[in-house]
Amino acid sequence: MRFGIWNVRTLLQAGNMNAIAEEVERYKMDAVALQEIRWKGKGTIRKSKFTVYYSEERQGNRGVGFIVSKKVNKSVLGFSPICERICTLRIKGKLHNIRFVNVYALTEDTEDEIADEFYETLQSVCDELTKHNAVITLGDFNAKLGKEQIYRDIIGRHSLHETTCNNRFR
Repeated sequence: MRFGIWNVRTLLQAGNMNAIAEEVERYKMDAVALQEIRWKGKGTIRKSKFTVYYSEERQGNRGVGFIVSKKVNKSVLGFSPICERICTLRIKGKLHNIRFVNVYALTEDTEDEIADEFYETLQSVCDELTKHNAVITLGDFNAKLGKEQIYRDIIGRHSLHETTCNNRFR
């Protein structure tokens, strides 16, 4: 199974959903976690080659979801829209079921009270996951890794940022 993440910036403009689907198909991806969908409500859109699962509280801001290929959609056991920044997708696997947790984290300048609430929600989602599933947490964590020595093995020495932001340590 090939999976990935994509902060799409918006799917509000006509044709964006199909353009995203074409890229996902071109790269032969089976499931892609999407951030900043910006659609109102929550639900499922089924097309001939793919299905989009989405979660949003109000149109025009945030929103997370998944785009899933037709082949893998047959194995989807469930989609849980937690909030405009967190959702999960459960897929039947050969040995274990797979639970994807899609996260669109807050930026570093978010008020501590709001950030604490977000991370408490994320922690409670993770705590409730069954131990019999393989869990993959992915998404846009809005973290900036700096050029510190500790990260050299991960990103090399060519980071865009001099120092690591606080989001990495929340």
